[in-house]
Amino acid sequence: TLDGKHRTVLINTDLPHPFGLATFKDKIYWTDWVSASIHMANKDTGKDRAVLRSGVSGLMDVRIFHRNRQIQPSMCHANNGGCSHLCLLAPPPTRHSCACPIGIKLMDDGKTCVPGPTNSLIFAHREDIRQISLDVPYIVDVVLPLPELKSARAVDADRKTGEIYWTDTDLDVIQKATRDGHNIKVVVGDGLIAADGIVVDSTGRKLYWTDGERKSIEVAELDGTNRKVLFWSNFDKVKPRALAIHYHLGLLYWSDWGETGRIEQAG
Repeated sequence: TLDGKHRTVLINTDLPHPFGLATFKDKIYWTDWVSASIHMANKDTGKDRAVLRSGVSGLMDVRIFHRNRQIQPSMCHANNGGCSHLCLLAPPPTRHSCACPIGIKLMDDGKTCVPGPTNSLIFAHREDIRQISLDVPYIVDVVLPLPELKSARAVDADRKTGEIYWTDTDLDVIQKATRDGHNIKVVVGDGLIAADGIVVDSTGRKLYWTDGERKSIEVAELDGTNRKVLFWSNFDKVKPRALAIHYHLGLLYWSDWGETGRIEQAG
């Protein structure tokens, strides 16, 4: 059904490469790339299969045009069926159901979606930053609507405001934005060579980052001011990278992927 329920396999044999699909009355129609043909079958049973046309080079999609195929009023036409987001048609007696965008839960009223994921995982993916909601029983990543990224290497979120901070090692900047892609700002725009790690201290309201080429770990306010070098090494084989904070113990952890790999901490 249109709300994703009652899923069944209709036809699963002799389908080399089905592509276009359409329905009309009690029939289902499809195109096949390999056989270059248009097929038909009963849309409820999959039986009574027939080839309507064969040998059609470059065959792609198929659609049905008929005077009886007029748009019919539905429960979703009036006020979106009372749904805050998606209104999906369904069989009687309900005739419709409400649904939410990927990763967002539907509230107990069955109509309203929560504002956004309460618990989520975010990760940098070079040319974009993605989010996986932990509120739903499925795992699907969603690309956040951020500006074009060149090489997003590290990412973190402010637990207080929900803002996203990330490093871009091609642009040599640290930027931030809200999760909906608004209020985009450059937090640190100079003195970076390879900012590979970043962590937001949501309690102390500070921003920490590593620079493997500068062999340093730095800290600044969340707006990039009062910048300070915490650790620096003139040893060529030191390359600090990932960062993590232990809030309760007040400790900073980082990985070093230089010649001798190690994990270090400082208070």
